[in-house]
Amino acid sequence: MLGEGVARPRLRLHKPGKYPVEVALDAPGPVALGPVEVEVAERPDGWSWSVANRSDAALGVGAVSLVWDAGPAGPDPRFFRHGYQSWSANGVARLGVDEDPSRTPGARSLSRGMHHADPAVAAPGELRSELVAVLSSGDPARLLCAGFDSGATHDGTLRARLVDGDVELAAEAQLGGAVLAPGQQRSLHGVALTEGDTG
Repeated sequence: MLGEGVARPRLRLHKPGKYPVEVALDAPGPVALGPVEVEVAERPDGWSWSVANRSDAALGVGAVSLVWDAGPAGPDPRFFRHGYQSWSANGVARLGVDEDPSRTPGARSLSRGMHHADPAVAAPGELRSELVAVLSSGDPARLLCAGFDSGATHDGTLRARLVDGDVELAAEAQLGGAVLAPGQQRSLHGVALTEGDTG
């Protein structure tokens, strides 16, 4: 079940070559982000969602994200990062201390693309995980696990960063510029969220 500390998510849309657009999700149901409509349904363990083109012209979609405030960061927030491929590293990184590997000086786009669904360089202070991630705010009584139900029809990236002492988490459905025909709707893999402890 979703914990009381988990805020209702916001929606963020990335179109190729454009700045992201973000809107509040006041209630489940369809939300328009320009010509793109994202429909979100709550479920006991998270959200199911879809994206649709409501315009009269074909439209490319880079990524769609559910973004939420995961609560206070605490003194030592840690983020378990799951690798993209079998050769990609898994491990724990510290928010506000460690950097995403894509920010390594001299990292080439080919190398970045082998280890992340999105080959772009991550924003400063942002950490990424593929398909699933676990957040520890330093409180041993609270771990937050977020992940996608599947990766069969699109990649899923979890992004974490510090914002004013809180942790912002984003579950990003990577569509890679997929073109939606006028009126076309595409289901996205659901996002599950669960809380637990280290015991």
